[in-house]
Amino acid sequence: HDTVVNGTPSRKLKSDRVVWEAGCTRLLLVRHRVASLNERRRAERVAQLARLDTSFDFAAYHAGDSDDGRDPHVFLLEVNQRMVGILVAERREYVQRFAWSEYDQPTGGPLPKRDPIWSICMVWIHRKHRRQGFAVSLVTQAIQFLGSSLTAVGWYTPFTDSGRALAQRMCPESLLVAK
Repeated sequence: HDTVVNGTPSRKLKSDRVVWEAGCTRLLLVRHRVASLNERRRAERVAQLARLDTSFDFAAYHAGDSDDGRDPHVFLLEVNQRMVGILVAERREYVQRFAWSEYDQPTGGPLPKRDPIWSICMVWIHRKHRRQGFAVSLVTQAIQFLGSSLTAVGWYTPFTDSGRALAQRMCPESLLVAK
């Protein structure tokens, strides 16, 4: 119950890879290929908590999954020693740009294959920490770390309502759908 209400408890680990830090807030990276099983399990616990806020049947990250060449990077947002946010990014090669008006009217055809790009597969912020700019910061810091930009990063669909609102706020004209 405490985890659902306040976020996943966290403690500093020697192995933490801190991407960004300000006061009592840290952004940690768990790179699936090189992270320990404990680090991957911590990321999975946050992904499972995030799944409770969506209608999806599965979490966006699982510690035991194979890499499949997608090189999953999990960014964990920690505030006051609680994991309260997650962004999962993977390399995806089926990509197409859509204006938002086109996105609402899908053609049903497959996305064209191209060189892989970073794709944001999931962004979630705990309900107690929403409306404080954490989602935008999480996306911005992750994209910067990955060496990409808002115009070059893809978004994995379908969206939740709040996920779509975030993507539209950050990419108001068009977006790259990358699967």
